[in-house]
Amino acid sequence: MLNQPWTPGPYASATIAIPVSGARLLLAMELFAERGRHDPQDIDRLLDACAIKDANGAVAISDRYCPEEKLSERAINALMAVSA
Repeated sequence: MLNQPWTPGPYASATIAIPVSGARLLLAMELFAERGRHDPQDIDRLLDACAIKDANGAVAISDRYCPEEKLSERAINALMAVSA
C-alpha cells in the first residue's frame, strides 16, 4: 500500500470514493511544501510510516515523484534534522 501513490480513502460508497495519498507521495509533497516550523515533525512521522531511515531514502522518494525538481536547501536541512 505504501508504494501506491493513491489508496482507497476511508469514505467510499457505491456512488462516490475519495482517494487518499499514500505515505510516500505525502512525504514527497511535504518535502516540496517548505512550510516551516511544522515540517520536521510531519517529515519525521512520514519517514517512520515509509520505514525510511536516512535522508538519502527520502531524497530517492522525492526524485521518484518529482524527478524534474530538486529539493531546496531548507528541505534538505529539515531532513538532516530529523534523520540525525
